Amino acid sequence: MRKIICPVLFILLTVNLLAQNDLSVYHTHTDFDTTKTNQLLFQIENHNFFRNNEYFSDLVEGYTLPGYTIEPALVYYPSSLFRLKAGFNFRQFHGTKSSEQVMPVISAQLMLTRSLSVTLGAIRGSVHHNMPEPLIDPEWQINRPVETGLQFLLNTSRFKADLWLDWNQFIKTNDTIPEKFLAGFKGNLRVNQQDNNILLSIPLMMTATHRGGQISNFNEPMESLANLGTGIIASKNVGTKALRKTEFSLLALYFKDLTDKKERPMNSGFAVYPTMSLTTLWGDVMAGWWYGNDFYSPRGNPQFMSTSTYKPGFYQKERNMITLKYNLNKMIMKQLKFNFGVEGYIDTATKTLEYFYAINIIYSPSFKLMTLNHLE
Repeated sequence: MRKIICPVLFILLTVNLLAQNDLSVYHTHTDFDTTKTNQLLFQIENHNFFRNNEYFSDLVEGYTLPGYTIEPALVYYPSSLFRLKAGFNFRQFHGTKSSEQVMPVISAQLMLTRSLSVTLGAIRGSVHHNMPEPLIDPEWQINRPVETGLQFLLNTSRFKADLWLDWNQFIKTNDTIPEKFLAGFKGNLRVNQQDNNILLSIPLMMTATHRGGQISNFNEPMESLANLGTGIIASKNVGTKALRKTEFSLLALYFKDLTDKKERPMNSGFAVYPTMSLTTLWGDVMAGWWYGNDFYSPRGNPQFMSTSTYKPGFYQKERNMITLKYNLNKMIMKQLKFNFGVEGYIDTATKTLEYFYAINIIYSPSFKLMTLNHLE
């Protein structure tokens, strides 16, 4: 217990400015707009990225991701309650001669109530789930730019929720591949009203991955993994020109392997992750301390795990790590955003520093093509 309490007290006493990085700068999906009834739009979702991971430990190998994704699509609002989207997503890494991946994008979103919607097809995925990176690595915006399945979004004054199912691999009878999917939930409960005081909120998180399928004949072992998380977030809008916002976050996370035949040396584990951040005129900075004990998450940032992504059998039961982040986020215009980020991970046991730096340009404009009315 002293290993957990002492670093937490050290951080709280030495950094009096109060978190999670703001991922909204990476958002490409446009919100549902009830004022666009009968309008046909041409929409572009473009993410240009350069990310260099300088990793040297036994946990993760270093690599570089230079490239882009672009998703042109037609979007039609036949009513104020329904939106239909059809297009293609192209991903290409620099140095290749053609698109590395081309995926169709079909999405149907229906407003069930003023605050609740359901989407079938391509959903708002990756960074739009606003999950902490130990559960879902923001790099999945590059690795899996299109998530497909089912999604419910709830947005009220006190509670926001994202419940989704990302279907990774479909099977038919006598297939030789397994069925794969991820189910997730992210909720945020606002404890008090927005005012000049500290705003308190409680995050609720869950992810569950499954590999299996009754109608398929595959050689891989069946696997079901679950992660749970909660905590508390305290933020305050300062409002000065130089210092705009401070935030403190404390997360508690849990891992459980639900299958009989284990692929990893641990069956369950936990982690705590206090972080502090501040938003300033010169960018966002964050400092945190990670303590993980037999922790694993299949979609999480591998820096936070107890097993290696490339060395079979490598296992580090306890992870004590200091995280440091700096992000310069600029909104050039409503549809155009720029990000420069540097993030470091210091393993206190091995005294090693892993880090990455990245540049991102996000461009997501919409153009009205025409007004279309239904025939009676």
